Amino acid sequence: MKGQYRIISEVLLFGIGIGIAILVLTTYQSLNKSIGKLTFYDQLEEVSNFVTASVVKVSQTSGDSWLILEIPEKLSGREYKIILDNKTYSVAYLIVSDYRNSNIQVQKQLFNMTNDNIDYGEVLSTARYINISRCSGKIRIKRCEYEE
Repeated sequence: MKGQYRIISEVLLFGIGIGIAILVLTTYQSLNKSIGKLTFYDQLEEVSNFVTASVVKVSQTSGDSWLILEIPEKLSGREYKIILDNKTYSVAYLIVSDYRNSNIQVQKQLFNMTNDNIDYGEVLSTARYINISRCSGKIRIKRCEYEE
């Protein structure tokens, strides 16, 4: 009987160790996922601030002008898209959203710009370079093929 108690206690100890390892792993994965979402949203916010400031800068110039921006290819390992929108809303918006889930997005209203001054444009982050231009009073955003 003494041998059986030792085997049972070793099996129980092994099971408790596996249980603790699984608990630590699931806790880590849960924290990693929630921190990843927060980080992704913060990065979307930063990109939208950067692009919005550039759109405003181009809109304030006189005459035709353009600006080429380098944007990150991915944020937190995920692709995203930048939309200059004048169709959906009564005022112009810049929307930066997750490529796969458009519900995860940051919207910035473009102040002092009406829908008449904006052409709808959409750029995927894999472009790495975007061209913000003003031509004939219309502001456009498009993919830019830029070589260093």
